[in-house]
Parts: sequence; structure tokens; C-alpha cells
Amino acid sequence: MHKITHHLTMPDLIISRKEMKLTCPAQRQQMCSSWPPSSWLLSTKNLATEATTIISEQESLLAANTDNYVIKLEMIPIVRVTLKIKKASAADDGEYTCRTQKTGTSDALESATKQVVFVAPVSEVKLTVNDEVKAEGDTIESKPGTLTVNCEAMGSNPEPLIQVMVGDQMIETGTVNSIMDKEGNTERRSFKSAVTFELDFDHSMFEKALKCQAKPTLPDDVTPPSPAEMAVSVNLKGIVDKPVISCHNNTAGLNDRRVTLTCFVSKVPKVKSVMFNVGNRHQLYPGNQTESLTEVIQKGYNDTHDEVILKFYEMKEWHFSANIYLDVKTFDNQVFQYPVYLLKGDTPSEKDVSPAGVNGATSLSGAITLLAVCLLAGLLQKVL
Repeated sequence: MHKITHHLTMPDLIISRKEMKLTCPAQRQQMCSSWPPSSWLLSTKNLATEATTIISEQESLLAANTDNYVIKLEMIPIVRVTLKIKKASAADDGEYTCRTQKTGTSDALESATKQVVFVAPVSEVKLTVNDEVKAEGDTIESKPGTLTVNCEAMGSNPEPLIQVMVGDQMIETGTVNSIMDKEGNTERRSFKSAVTFELDFDHSMFEKALKCQAKPTLPDDVTPPSPAEMAVSVNLKGIVDKPVISCHNNTAGLNDRRVTLTCFVSKVPKVKSVMFNVGNRHQLYPGNQTESLTEVIQKGYNDTHDEVILKFYEMKEWHFSANIYLDVKTFDNQVFQYPVYLLKGDTPSEKDVSPAGVNGATSLSGAITLLAVCLLAGLLQKVL
């Protein structure tokens, strides 16, 4: 009785056009002069076309050489069949089977199968926004709202990893759907993967890049083929009818000194000037000073917002009851007037005044911070 126990040994991933070996050993538990009692069969299946190629059917052919294949049979100390592929390529991607069968029959005694992946880079990335295919460097102009984004990658083997970025922030896209792409590539295994999601486009994304990128999904210790990834990037340009103002709520007490009121003004559309109108007594531009309202400061906060600060030297009773407006003039000479309200309280408190969607920390002078509530619903607009 002869027991044949064999398996296939070869790399799971083929990275480049290098020599590749497939070995199929069979252990003999008893010696017999009639060994081997069977013939060997080596085959490879192209998973794209489902076609199976017989590399060798008979023992007498195991020593034969071809242009790219060398097949070798060894009998001592074990029976071992080795297939050497001189220059592995995408055509060698697939499912390899080594089996023994009774001589003169097709009855399989034992078999072993291994799937080998010839790593191929992503050949194409396609970015679609609101059903329009976008090319590298295109500009998307949109009002704040929802954008339907589709990111698709083709040609990769194994399946591609798809990532979507806005600026340097990764976007959560949901499930990526992948299929074997037999229409796009009929000679080797390749995948087509895509993800579709709704992007909540707001002023924090204005003037940033929307990027769809993809690369083969590989273990961390495997270096991907060159190019490592493909990507399509477009520019996001926001269209707004008026600047977006972000202010916050806090309290201050009567006679508190060196109190600051801080608001944030979006840079789109471009702002020509800002002004605080306090109780119809003072119209304060950046750089103005009065006895009770020391100054107004305007400075850049980050890429998307300016910071506008109104400094009070000392809080008076009329400051809490006065109508205060922040006037913002755009370059087309429209003035947008935003009402703000100071809140009076016994115990002042400090809070982070960073506006929603704006990253970073604000440096405020003075011991107490007084903030404002911006009632955008009550916006007043006038045209000069």
C-alpha cells in the first residue's frame, strides 16, 4: 500500500515578473519497486476565463521544457513534482492544481489546489459627482447642500482599496462593492470596485480638494507595484449668497473690564469690510477706538474664516440693552447685517469660541470672554 500525501507550495502573491516555483511533494510510506502506481497531472485555471490548461498529463512529459515552463520530477528521497515559471506574469494568475490518478484512468487519487494572485495596480479611477464624470483638476461649483459622489476603480488585482478625501480629511463612504471585471479584462483576473455616498457639502469644504484614490488591497508587509495608487482630484468651490457668521453664547457682569465679543466670518464670498454698529451710538471698523469700546480687530483665523473681535473696556448697563449689529460688506458692495445680543449675568464663564466646522483654537485677550448669539434667521440685508 502506498499513501500519497501532497500539497502545493508557492507564493500567494506574485509582485513582479520574477521566477516562480510550484512544488507538489508526495510522501512514500512504503518502498515498492512498482512505484509510482499513478500518473501526475498539473493544471492551471484562469479565473477570468474559466479556462483550464493542462501543463503535463503523463509522467513521460514531466521533464519537458517549454518557452516559459520547466517541469521536473524527482523520485528520491520523496516523489516531488516542481513547476518553474521563468517569468511570472498576469497570465500566470489563477488556480493551480496538482493531482495523482491511476495509471490509464482518470480516477483521481489525491489532489491539492492553491490560488495565486498576480498583483496588478489600479488601471483607472473614475470620479462622478451628481451624475457628471469629472476629470483631474476640474472645479465643482455648488451651493452648500448634498453632493452625490461615486468613486470607481478598475483593473486592480486583488480588489482595490478605495478612499475618498476632502482636503486632508478621510470621508466615511460606507460599503465598497466589488465584482470580477470580465468585460474590462478578459485575459486575467481584475476587479471593478465602486462606492456611492452622499457628501454633506458646507462652507468648511470650500476651496478644498475632493480626491478619489485607489490601490490594491495588500498586507502591510507587501510593497504594492508601481504606481502604488491612482487618484482623481477636483476642486470644491462654494457658491454662497451671503457670508456665514458663527457666534456663541456666554454671559458677563456689569462693570466687568476688558471683555471681548468674538465672531467668525466665512471668507466665501470674499469680504470687503466688517463693522460693528453698537446701539446707534458707535460705528466701529477695525482699528477704531472709543472711550468705552476700545477697538475692533479683524484677523485671519484659518483657511475658511476670519475672526472679528469687539473689545469692551468696561461693561455698562446700556451695552446689554443696545441693538448691536455686525455689518459685513462683500466686494459686490452688498452689506449683510447680522443682529447680535450680549447677555447679562452675575457670574461670567469662559467657553471655547471656535465656530462649528472650524478647526483650531482661538487666542483671546482679557480675563473674561463675552460671546454673542447670531440669529441668522433674523438677518437684515441692505444694498448700498
